[in-house]
Amino acid sequence: MKEIRPAKIGEFDELMRLLENCFNKSMADDYCHIYRKTPNHTAMNKIIKLNEKIASNVGVFPLSAVTNGIELSIAGVGGIATDPKYRGKGLMAELLSFSIKHMKDNQYDISVLDGDRWRYGNYGWERGGRCYCFSINKSSIRDLKPYGYAIKPYSRSNLKQVINIHEKEPMRAKRTEDDYRLIFKRRKIRTFLAQNNSLISYICLVDNNVVVEFGGDYKGLSDLILFCFRKLDIKELTIKAPYVAGKNIQLLFKLSASWYLHPSCMIKILKIRSLLNKYLSLINKRYAEFVHRLNGELTLKSSDSGEYVSIIYGDNITLSNKITRNVLTLSDRELVILLFGIVKPGMILNLGIYRDFFNRIFPLDFYIWSSEFV
Repeated sequence: MKEIRPAKIGEFDELMRLLENCFNKSMADDYCHIYRKTPNHTAMNKIIKLNEKIASNVGVFPLSAVTNGIELSIAGVGGIATDPKYRGKGLMAELLSFSIKHMKDNQYDISVLDGDRWRYGNYGWERGGRCYCFSINKSSIRDLKPYGYAIKPYSRSNLKQVINIHEKEPMRAKRTEDDYRLIFKRRKIRTFLAQNNSLISYICLVDNNVVVEFGGDYKGLSDLILFCFRKLDIKELTIKAPYVAGKNIQLLFKLSASWYLHPSCMIKILKIRSLLNKYLSLINKRYAEFVHRLNGELTLKSSDSGEYVSIIYGDNITLSNKITRNVLTLSDRELVILLFGIVKPGMILNLGIYRDFFNRIFPLDFYIWSSEFV
């Protein structure tokens, strides 16, 4: 008999054994911020049971992301696994479809995951969300001088300080204090702090040479980078950062041997009307920079889900539920490229007469720090 449903608290240990067998790692240690033995957190995992055993799992974890004051409702997807004995039977396709319906029913704006582009592209996810990747080596920091900050490993007593720093980031996922505690408790993350009187900075390292989160005063960040090379004997440092302006980003440009823009994750648009409505103030801000205003209307429609939103533009841009005469139909993957790609959408998509219009207002800003997922 087959069951498709949320996991129950009594199945938590069995679920962990499935995930650890599939991923060959301790989920409770490496992902303790996600896998918590409570009824609510266990139910975030959607399972298929066969012969009274968990055969397949997809985790759907709610996030609330802040992007320059815009708050999005996000479903983070992870823990996608099928017991080797049951692979090749279409269970994962069935479970992903079940999970997508769950996400839409619960009014999430978008879903994010970190996985193979072609595999999950079949279900509407596509790479998106601009972020920087900086590469720093000993040669590129040879002229860097210390500012004299005291460096120490993170401890639980520093939690409030780190929270105060991260809450000032313009692009981040909202976290409870317990979320913060568990993220910095994760076995695979090493966190160091730099302090000079009231000025504090921090970095989070994984794999000993990849910075997945940082924040605070740029001088402290500079000393932390020096610390990585001089005390941790790191040969090359990779730093992932959101696509924002600020002194920390300026510092990373200055110190980098190379850098590039790349998509931060896989994105699936679940509610395009709600999503664009939340970004409408930003869209109108960009539209206001047009030298020549346009007048017209356009319905943007998904060829996969059939969902649509109409864009009315004149002195400003408004959204409507009424289908217009002009309809631009794109796949779910193309909608991600349009809204969240890393280049102007007209470079990739055939947008016809709307190319210039869309190039001026897209891509939109979006980023979740890698520390939430890695």
